[in-house]
Parts: sequence; C-alpha cells; structure tokens
Amino acid sequence: FMQGELDLPAFQARVERAIGRNMLVLQRLELLLKFIVKHCRVEGDHDHFVAAKGKQDVVVTNSTLGGLVGKFVDEMLRPASLLGAMEDFETPARSLAPQIALGFSVTVPAEFREAKRSSLAHVVAQRNRLIHHFLPSFDLTSVAGCGEALKHLEEQQQEIFSELEFLRHLADGLRETKQKLAAFLTTPEFEERLLH
Repeated sequence: FMQGELDLPAFQARVERAIGRNMLVLQRLELLLKFIVKHCRVEGDHDHFVAAKGKQDVVVTNSTLGGLVGKFVDEMLRPASLLGAMEDFETPARSLAPQIALGFSVTVPAEFREAKRSSLAHVVAQRNRLIHHFLPSFDLTSVAGCGEALKHLEEQQQEIFSELEFLRHLADGLRETKQKLAAFLTTPEFEERLLH
C-alpha cells in the first residue's frame, strides 16, 4: 500500500485491526500450547490418576504463556526417547502403590530444541510488547507512524504463524496418537500383553 492512499483515521483503523488480528493469533497459539502441555504427560497411582490429571489441567490452564513455553519445550521436545522420558516421572514418596505414567513427546536434536525454545520465547516477548508496550513504541498520530506500526504487525504475524503451524502439526500428531492408543487399549491384544 502507498501511504498517500489512506487518510490518518483509515490508517489508524488498519493498525487497530492488525493489533486485534495478532492478539487472536496469539490466543490460538496459547490454546494449542495448553492442549499439548495438558496431554504431554500424566502420572499417579491407580487411586489418584484421574485426580492428578484434573489437577494438572488446572495448573496448565492458569499458566502464563512464558510458563507454557517452558513446559512445552521441557516436556514435549525431548532429547531422549519416550522410555527415557518415562524415567523422569516423579514417584510420590508417600505412596508405595504402583504408578501409572503416560507420556507423549517427540525426539529432536538438542540444537532444534534450543532454537525452538528461543523462537517461542521471542513470540512471548512480542506478545508482551504488543499487550504492554505497543502504543508507546509507535506514533499513531501520523500516517508514517501508522505505516511503521503496520509493517511491524505484519512481520510479527508471520513469525507467530510460523510457530502456530509447528504447534498445529504437533497437536494433530498428538491427537492421532491418542486416538490410536485409545483404540489399542480396548483390544484383546492389549489385555493379553498387560495381563501376561
């Protein structure tokens, strides 16, 4: 677009729409992170497994975006195999009852894991800037300032979309894996393997 094409109120309206769009995309990203983190791992003894899952869901629901990013990277992007990850489950000291632990993770190179931690941390910083520091950062009383703000918001949107697509891919894989596991748990083959 050319800056001369729109008057100031029209530019300001475009900036406001772009802010709203980015906030909605960030909320989608946060919801995907919550879904993934809620389903990464759960553990407990046979009497408390369901309660442990419920408690974990509340903790995740109330987590900040930054907290979700840390949990996601630490629990979902594992440099070890799933069996290695199972060793990380905490066993409550108060209980000698057998524990049930269920975990989903993907094995990634350490460099990828740290790059993803960094890129998601940057999204968190961008979100915080959008929510808390956007207005002081741009002069929205001029067409030129609105143009700079729009350029920033469009670049921010592309960065968020990149992370959103990555998380959608993982969430889809997690859903598919859970469905396959749920189907397998109802088969005679599973019962045979579990009991013998």
